[in-house]
Amino acid sequence: MSEKGSPEDALQLFEKALSIDPHHSASLLASARLIQDQAISRDYSLAMQRLSTLIELGHEDEHVYFNLAMLAIKNEAHFGKAKYFLSHAIRIKSNFSEALYNMALLLYNEKSPQAILAIEYLTKLLSSNSQHIKGLLLLGDIYIEYFNDLKNGENCYKRILSIDSSNIFAQHNLCVILVRKQNFVDAINCFEKIQSHIESNNNSRKHISSVVNVEQHLKITRDLLRDQLRNRSQNGVKLRI
Repeated sequence: MSEKGSPEDALQLFEKALSIDPHHSASLLASARLIQDQAISRDYSLAMQRLSTLIELGHEDEHVYFNLAMLAIKNEAHFGKAKYFLSHAIRIKSNFSEALYNMALLLYNEKSPQAILAIEYLTKLLSSNSQHIKGLLLLGDIYIEYFNDLKNGENCYKRILSIDSSNIFAQHNLCVILVRKQNFVDAINCFEKIQSHIESNNNSRKHISSVVNVEQHLKITRDLLRDQLRNRSQNGVKLRI
């Protein structure tokens, strides 16, 4: 059996088990999670049906609702359903880190961002899991992008670096804050350090470069410094984190 074919083979076994007993809870759960984990998009609706059946059978827990939420996002971006399922997961387990984080992420990425509500969920998350790096990154981004609160945003990124001193995303966002403060010389030095790190790290270069556009931000910052030196009155340009 090849590694590539093994998920399909496993699904066939679950199908056989469910053809005998459609309410076999272990097969319902395992097949739904396999579909989600292997990103078998054609079966997302089927996976959601099976998890819903588990709930109907009284086998609900926070993970079932969380998996339903993740599948709802993948299945034609049903964000309203995803929030509904996440709220149930959080109701069952109030300190469920990934449910709190994803709820905040959904709220902030809505067409009309609910930034304050997103912060409430992140605050709950960080009160029970103070080292949740993705939560700190999102909280910092919200402070910067929605409220232009440089101080609280900076505190979030510094907290990340106290946990993981090599976190490139926190380092980059601190450089962006220096640009917002019009400290262009320090910002250039900051971006150059990150660029040097990316260039020396072949394993993560492609991934980091696709998320953190250091080269473009470095060029913009150098242009801003030149304008500042010419005019001494440059207001600056807001870089998006």
